Amino acid sequence: MTLRIQPDDGISIAFDAKRAGTQVRTMTVQANFSYQTSFGSKGSVAYETLLLDSMCGDATLFTRRDEVEAEWRIITPIEEAWAQVAELADLVARGELEVPIAGVFALDDVRDAHRELELRHTRGKLVLRP
Repeated sequence: MTLRIQPDDGISIAFDAKRAGTQVRTMTVQANFSYQTSFGSKGSVAYETLLLDSMCGDATLFTRRDEVEAEWRIITPIEEAWAQVAELADLVARGELEVPIAGVFALDDVRDAHRELELRHTRGKLVLRP
């Protein structure tokens, strides 16, 4: 499924359909919706819609203040944690902080790494590599 936005608003869906007949043979078909083809115009530009809605008092496209504040309560701790990670990465890069590595596992061996964590008193990080 493809959702298209401006300048060519529309939706396309590709799926397999059985061909007519007694044999089970399929082919990929497309179902397309184009705003311009269906309605004869491209529709309004996003800012036109936003400005018109604000002039008419329709607030459905606007975020309320309490929603924004709730979103920032979620995002702020994440941003702060990422800043701390960046500081730690700088310390490691400068050689001022050493990260003990207890083992390195291929991603395909993630079960072995998990077992290592469960069964042993691991000292250091377990690293998974692709």
